[in-house]
Amino acid sequence: EHGVTTATVAEDPHSSRPWREFMAPVEPIPTRPIRKVVIFGAGGPVGAVVAQELSSSYQLRLTDVRSIEEIAAANEPQSPGAPLPVPLPAPHECRVVDIRDAKAVLAACEGMDAIINCTVVRTDPVDAFRVNTLGAYHVMQAAVAHGIRRVVHTGPQMVDLHGISTYSWDYDVPGDAPPRPGGELYSHSKYLGQEVCRVFAEHYDLEVPVLLFCAFVNPGHQNGVHHFPISWEDSARAIRRALEVGSLPSPYEVMNVLTDVPHQRWSNRRAKEILDWRPRDDFQVLWTRRPVD
Repeated sequence: EHGVTTATVAEDPHSSRPWREFMAPVEPIPTRPIRKVVIFGAGGPVGAVVAQELSSSYQLRLTDVRSIEEIAAANEPQSPGAPLPVPLPAPHECRVVDIRDAKAVLAACEGMDAIINCTVVRTDPVDAFRVNTLGAYHVMQAAVAHGIRRVVHTGPQMVDLHGISTYSWDYDVPGDAPPRPGGELYSHSKYLGQEVCRVFAEHYDLEVPVLLFCAFVNPGHQNGVHHFPISWEDSARAIRRALEVGSLPSPYEVMNVLTDVPHQRWSNRRAKEILDWRPRDDFQVLWTRRPVD
């Protein structure tokens, strides 16, 4: 129909090359020392605790759709005890950046050595895709444009959602188990964003560790614990390791980030092996029987 026949393709001398090379030539981006890091979604609790974890080691550029100062002044934590952002003094920098705006994301990545993406929209049927999917595309596009190889991406676990296709009845489910986002808006839009990251990572030979979380719990919390829990501080330490690990087994690596829980339904082994990370907060008091006085 378009002038290309099976015979034409078969006779193409390049058709025997690996399919990725045939579709588009690989353009690897070299590794460079990481000194300056941009954090997207730095006004949220994960971004906020990561900024505190990294501020003494790196020059940070904190970005969010609202100013960090405004979010901090509002004093409205996402949940009881959730971290709030802290405006950082120079040489750190705070910027208002809408991840839905490709030009703004490109400008925010200029001069940076690594990217951490903590942005998320969960319930809005339009902005969930604009932030979680298109935003991931803007970040990866900016990484390539500025020659940034290390991009730490965050997202939700996709192994225990409602529906018969999940891993709810399994045990020791690894972080790289095929995702099951189902029809949930949040998970589906994040899943598509992860696919964007995977394609960019493989084509440009990037280093993209993807950290999957579920329930953030304060160690002092006494009202029960989720089956996929992690403390805010341990999440930040995992992201630090994802930023600093010398290399990854492949350009795109997905791993569960949760504490060591006794039921062992979800495995954090990949995070331990790939990132050399260990959770410090285990919430043992919440499932250990205590003697009655």
